[in-house]
Amino acid sequence: MNFLLSSNLIVSFILIQPILDLVTSLVVRNMALPITLGLVIRSLFMAYLCIYVLVTKSNNNKLIKYSKIALSMILIYIAFFLVFTIFNKDRSLILIEVKGIIKSFYFPIVLCGLFVYNQKYKINISNKLLVLTLMIYTSIIFIATVTNTYFNSYNSNGYGSVGWFYAANEIGSIMAILIPFTISSLVNDKDRLLNTLACTICIASTMFLGTKVPFLSLGGTTVFIIIYYIILNIYNIFSTYYKRDFNLKRIILIMNTILISMILIFPFSPLYKNIQRNYGDLIQRIVNNISHNKVDKNTQIEDKENSDSVSKDEIVTAVLSKRTIYADIIKQKFNNSSWIDKLFGIGYNVEIRDEIYTKKTIDSKQLELLQKLGFIVEINDEVYTQKTIELDQLDILYRHGILGFVVYFAQFIAIILLIAKQIILKMEYFLNLDVVICIIDIVLALGIAFTAGHILTAPAVGFFLITSTIKLYNDIFKKVV
Repeated sequence: MNFLLSSNLIVSFILIQPILDLVTSLVVRNMALPITLGLVIRSLFMAYLCIYVLVTKSNNNKLIKYSKIALSMILIYIAFFLVFTIFNKDRSLILIEVKGIIKSFYFPIVLCGLFVYNQKYKINISNKLLVLTLMIYTSIIFIATVTNTYFNSYNSNGYGSVGWFYAANEIGSIMAILIPFTISSLVNDKDRLLNTLACTICIASTMFLGTKVPFLSLGGTTVFIIIYYIILNIYNIFSTYYKRDFNLKRIILIMNTILISMILIFPFSPLYKNIQRNYGDLIQRIVNNISHNKVDKNTQIEDKENSDSVSKDEIVTAVLSKRTIYADIIKQKFNNSSWIDKLFGIGYNVEIRDEIYTKKTIDSKQLELLQKLGFIVEINDEVYTQKTIELDQLDILYRHGILGFVVYFAQFIAIILLIAKQIILKMEYFLNLDVVICIIDIVLALGIAFTAGHILTAPAVGFFLITSTIKLYNDIFKKVV
């Protein structure tokens, strides 16, 4: 099957991701389909990689052997999960479970497939490739916004332009993962015009989109690169073994230009309006609370009665966009489930009547809010939900149980441990910006997965975490094992 799979084909598949998401958006907005075009094409790609891994000979390569075992464990788990669902739940809802498991397990299956192919025929994932991919995404958002033909990021619930794409959260997460490679590419003298243009459009689109995640990725990456090169400059001064040649003044000038541009645009952006709308009252209460809690040095009296106190739980709930409320409901369901459900998961169509009426879990106002948002539906005295928590690691644990969680992360953790071991043996890797940016990118993606979701359980986004992981592996292990 090797002749049907090549490095160029995989690189092309990376580049067409924005086009795939664009076509999917236009089809979904104009046709009522139970399964999207993007999910179909990505599912076929995933299925092909499954077959590829299973028929590929290991030739005494231990990593390929392990990957085949990891994939086999995933497939066995999926088979048990579906059989259990068919015989123990409403069979008319099996499509929901199948769709959920395809979206969730896309990440580990495709990771196994591309890692095995990369062991045999190295996949050339360059910074330029990832910059071009981001540029396609951001250009579509930019063109749609300036021509006033865009779709709203949050419908009537907020501000922002998602361009011609569909889900602002997913597109924002993709941008967040690709941004570090674009910003770091500005440091290099190669393709200066392309990188400058890509960065300019990226800044504008990040502000247009109206979500926090790409904005934080852009600002955080910029600040990190400044700090990184200042530390590297100090290292150069004292090191006699290995020196890096770079222009610190030029790098700081470029990064500061990005930061200043962000600061100047921010007050006029949809992102600022969304933050003001969603967090304005909370921020004001925190400020009032701080001012009220200041002790008058003359009277030593603290005005506690007038202070508008804000609890930590309230802050966490707001920052995570009320995801913790929903997480508590699903957690309660998982804790009250049978041992089989704890092993294999509670699935994607969950009956939660008992859980939502538990006073410790949710109050009447929160219940009303979730019902209004369509997250909880009551039909014929049965209360159920199909919505995910959008905190990916928790979704995987509760929806697929302990066994599903273990087989899900087995391959990814093995690759990360291999990389970590090599870096520890040779700390000079930290002098390579490409390696450091890949590390930061993976940590960033996992952090987004646990706080905003739409990474591990979204095929369109998870694919770019896979590319970052394989790119880092190739940067560490220069030769194919």
